[in-house]
Amino acid sequence: SVIVDTMAPTVAIDNVTSDNMLNAEEHANNQVISGTSNAIGQTIYVTIGGETYSTEVRKAGTWIVGVPSTVINGLTEGTNTVEVSVADNAGNVVTGSKDFEVIAGVPTLSINTIYGDNVINQLEHGGDLEISGTASTSLIGREVTVTLNGKNYTATVDGTGAWTLTIDAAEVGDLSDSYYKVTASATDISG
Repeated sequence: SVIVDTMAPTVAIDNVTSDNMLNAEEHANNQVISGTSNAIGQTIYVTIGGETYSTEVRKAGTWIVGVPSTVINGLTEGTNTVEVSVADNAGNVVTGSKDFEVIAGVPTLSINTIYGDNVINQLEHGGDLEISGTASTSLIGREVTVTLNGKNYTATVDGTGAWTLTIDAAEVGDLSDSYYKVTASATDISG
């Protein structure tokens, strides 16, 4: 008799971390990569950061590998990928991959010069005030809080890393002749 088995096994990869993003602390430490497969007892190969590790799929259908900090720390900022492959007893191979983010650097945020000279003159004092700036890519889609004269204003960083907000002319008119500090703050997705 002959057995025909053309069905590939299943494989899944868990999030690399609870939020599937490596922050600065996680980027400096060993990490565990895990997942599931129905290829019980078979060797699964896990590739991350250019290194391949192997482990056996356990009876419960789970697998786990430890990745040293030297490899984790070598991952580049942005999107990275874990790739896995496993074959069942019949030789049917399945591959899988999972992307995750490395956001280990400190985000940057800047404010452009206001009115070209950082001075609001008499003419400008009667109109709306536009404040804009730029941010690092880890802040794309995140909220920027700008503080002027004790009041907070918000903007969202667009896909190019730029942000802009407008302060109403009435509020600008409330500013008396003085020096005002303008600050901007934001928190990236990794906190």
